[in-house]
Amino acid sequence: MNNQINISLNDQKRGLNLPSEYSCDLAEFIGILSGDGYIGAYNGNYFIEIAGHSESDLDYLSKYVLKLIVKLFNIKPTIIVRKDQQSMYLRISSKGLYHYLLNLGFVSGRKTKLKIPSWILNDENFMLSFIKGLMDTDGSLVSINRKQKKYPFYPRVSLSLENEEIVTL
Repeated sequence: MNNQINISLNDQKRGLNLPSEYSCDLAEFIGILSGDGYIGAYNGNYFIEIAGHSESDLDYLSKYVLKLIVKLFNIKPTIIVRKDQQSMYLRISSKGLYHYLLNLGFVSGRKTKLKIPSWILNDENFMLSFIKGLMDTDGSLVSINRKQKKYPFYPRVSLSLENEEIVTL
């Protein structure tokens, strides 16, 4: 793991902590970012965002994911609610975290070239944590009515992704 990230003065003041070791929590966070996350840099500003529905994802984002971010990086994201779009975002403005995520293998901008980092692929526990984060954001579980008397409902798990690198695993 590359720890040669220059932490900005602002990141230092906020107490940003970048993990020095891989962990299941970090793998899950990468899975969450892979599903509903985005990182980008514009005009000297660095953003990490995780989006969701302002009602159905409220508890997940504002409680679970927020706590995970604080635990991993020691910074609290800003919660932005867009009532006109029924959406919400957790936003972190951090140059250090942005570059740290790039070093972990996450891509800036559109996630069409997103790959699962080798440190996750090569460890079963990290991979399970990554899948948990990905399923929590982009997965679904539905009950299909099969019109049978013995087992009328059949559970179906689905994951909808455009990224070929992850889909073909």
